[in-house]
Amino acid sequence: IGIQLPASVVLEVIDTPPALKGGSATKRSKPATLSTGIEIQVPEYIVNGEKITVSTTTGEFGGRA
Repeated sequence: IGIQLPASVVLEVIDTPPALKGGSATKRSKPATLSTGIEIQVPEYIVNGEKITVSTTTGEFGGRA
């Protein structure tokens, strides 16, 4: 018996702090709790309620859904 997972899944951001004021030349990330209860690092422009894609192999942020 075998199962095949999709390459990514769409999840909702339940809780993440607001972006820090002041631009930065470097990419900054912040923690975000997803609808599954898992916490991952996301770019600072992501806000609560936003749907994002998450890689099923690495568990990392993939982009906006």
